[in-house]
Amino acid sequence: MVVCSNWSDTDPDFDECVVIPSKLPHRKGLTRSTSYQRLVTRNKKRPWLAAIFAFIYPGFGHLYLRQWLRAFLWFGFAILTAFVFIPPDVIQYVEAHGWSAYLHGKKTVPLDSYLPILFVSICNIIDAYWSALRNNRTVQETVDGTMRCPNCGRKVDPDFDFCQWCSESLTTETENAR
Repeated sequence: MVVCSNWSDTDPDFDECVVIPSKLPHRKGLTRSTSYQRLVTRNKKRPWLAAIFAFIYPGFGHLYLRQWLRAFLWFGFAILTAFVFIPPDVIQYVEAHGWSAYLHGKKTVPLDSYLPILFVSICNIIDAYWSALRNNRTVQETVDGTMRCPNCGRKVDPDFDFCQWCSESLTTETENAR
């Protein structure tokens, strides 16, 4: 079963749908396996592509992952770091002489000014890569119907009413009321 307003192959917001594999809809020309594969691959994101976008500029990798708030926070953090650590005389020199002066101005900036900017960029690349991996794991678990313990976060056997790792009860409040 696909939970979204209108299911189709050409829907641009198709990756916003949630899949329950036991009840996949059958359309003309689509078998259960091809529609299942399309749903899984459209929801998954490529971690290496997110990392490349993050390398181009902090926040672009998160835009690719559709994590809007996180993207703008990384973008703002990169701008703030550059504003704080690049000397004002370099900024004024570039503003006065244009982009050709940017290359000359880059040579006059000390190395200790580049290290915080480099650190923020590397952290952003790693975060974009890990976010894509987390997204892919969540999509795969949703499709497979995998359960996780709310206490420790490990995979649990759906036959048990408790987590075999931390012995936390997996029953909900409504089931306990019965």
